Amino acid sequence: MSSDRGALRALRVAALLLAVWMAFFGLEATMSAALSPNPSGSHRALFEIDFAIAVLWASFSPFIALWHKHARASAVTLVGLIALHVPLLVVASLVDCAFTRWLVIVVTGAPPAVAFAATLVHYADFDLVSYFAVVAVAEALLVRRAGVARARIAQRLETSLGRARLEYLETQLQPHFLFNSLGAVSELAFDAPATAHRVLQHLISIFRTALATKSDEITLGEEILGIEPYLDIQRIRFADWLSIEYDIDDGAVDCVLPRFVLQPLVENAIRHGLSGRNAPGTIVISAAVNDGVLKVRVTDNGVGLVSSSGSSGRGIGLTNVRDRLAILYGDDERLRLMSNATGGAIAELTIPARRRPTASADEVPGAVAISDAELRSLRVPTLLQRPVVAIGVSWFAFGLLWTQQSYVYDMIRGPAGSRSFVQIAGVDMTSAFIWALLTPVVLAVARRYPLRRGNAMLGGLAYLIAGMFTTFVHGAAFQQTTARTIPLASPQWEDTFAVGFVIFMILITIGHREVFLEWLHEREADAVALTAELAEAQNRATSLRTIPVVLLDALDGIAATVRRDPSLTERQLTRLADYLRLALECGDARGLTPERKNALDAAVVALRDIGAHSENSTLSQTLTRSA
Repeated sequence: MSSDRGALRALRVAALLLAVWMAFFGLEATMSAALSPNPSGSHRALFEIDFAIAVLWASFSPFIALWHKHARASAVTLVGLIALHVPLLVVASLVDCAFTRWLVIVVTGAPPAVAFAATLVHYADFDLVSYFAVVAVAEALLVRRAGVARARIAQRLETSLGRARLEYLETQLQPHFLFNSLGAVSELAFDAPATAHRVLQHLISIFRTALATKSDEITLGEEILGIEPYLDIQRIRFADWLSIEYDIDDGAVDCVLPRFVLQPLVENAIRHGLSGRNAPGTIVISAAVNDGVLKVRVTDNGVGLVSSSGSSGRGIGLTNVRDRLAILYGDDERLRLMSNATGGAIAELTIPARRRPTASADEVPGAVAISDAELRSLRVPTLLQRPVVAIGVSWFAFGLLWTQQSYVYDMIRGPAGSRSFVQIAGVDMTSAFIWALLTPVVLAVARRYPLRRGNAMLGGLAYLIAGMFTTFVHGAAFQQTTARTIPLASPQWEDTFAVGFVIFMILITIGHREVFLEWLHEREADAVALTAELAEAQNRATSLRTIPVVLLDALDGIAATVRRDPSLTERQLTRLADYLRLALECGDARGLTPERKNALDAAVVALRDIGAHSENSTLSQTLTRSA
């Protein structure tokens, strides 16, 4: 399946490359035909030649892009990167020249009018800007792919951060739940030691299940099975006073929801709804799926929201549930407390109805990794680090290349000295100077109006029109500055317009690279911030992670004592409550400070001394090892 996707993606890229080059050379052929003073059947030959050259450059492009990727990872300086591209540029120019001359022979049946060297020099500037256009696009795509890769990293960090927060909230909820159960064990230890032992066994079962369950979400059926030990505890405590009923639709059983979410709702119903009743009470746990939404209700027939004290839903248990729902499903109001029309209250949980996924969410199709070496910063001379200077120097160098090209072409075509080097330089440097003035404007437009997925077609058309307009403006300014008398609508301007249009597109691509680079830096900053936040969340979770382990060991010790020594059991429960208070404090922003470590060590020693803890290591050592 992945190989098929890769082949399809490669086919789309090849088709896009061919379409872009065909569009450009088609535009150039149309312009040549429009500027030609003698419309004839030669226009067809012109289109055939241009479209064949488009196929050639479409074939060149992947190799140039791959070479740029390799050169980008190898080069240390900007000059070194340019030097690495020179050999491939020469090869591409030679192949383009030979291929074009062969096409002229095949299509027209006549040999080229000029020598190979003249053809090579004549098209040197076009080959240069075409090659550089591919490099510019490849560089922009490298930056964009790096931004996408960093965004995926940030997304994974956000997922990890959410899981760390969930782990913290779930681990925080377990000691809170145990606090509310220790009183029942203490009461039963004197009157019914065997029953107290059963309650402790149920508590041990609850914590073993919590330690064994690793997923953020479980099915409703698994959640109901998981809270059965807790419900058994309540049935033991209120044997003649409480009944618990179920009304679960078959379609809701395999829907997923946050683990350990029903227990706080049931506990809230008992403590705030049924505690004020003088008669036996009933709690109904119901669930149904309607219109893609899972609704789980815990309904009691108690005193209702108005009469119950502390029933605002702001306790640790319900606040914890709301926080976990916000992490998993967003900030919508997923948990509501409302009055029951027949008396009592209803706690309603509303979440999307989803089944357990079959594939990992981390398996993101089309994920692209990119090494840092491919985009490491190149050493640029200090002088060129200022944009204005970089633009001026770049166009001065390009003007010199234009001058050299024109001079060599004149040397090959005609008698030496027909135009002096200074005369040629005056013309070509003027063209470069005009482009130097236009460059900041084009770059600003590209940064202000970048192409995005939603505006690609309209934006591309706008850039096409802007490119033709800018090229015409350059030509007109060049004509006026150099006092050339040749009309703009003449074949002599064809090469100037073609090269100018490619230059415009290169500048637009460079502007997009800057936009992508800013986006990349933002994603990197997000990743750094998320990494720091994740580390803090993990530290907070770590400081609570060993609590269930210590609780299990302590509950085992207390379970061994409860049947034979109620007084010792009561003291053990007091020490365990002291430990819980101290351990829960470590989950705040301060974390496990030296003072808290000492207090925890003392609490664990007290547990061990009274026979409720068998581990020889102190709690701070255990927490430090797991951090």
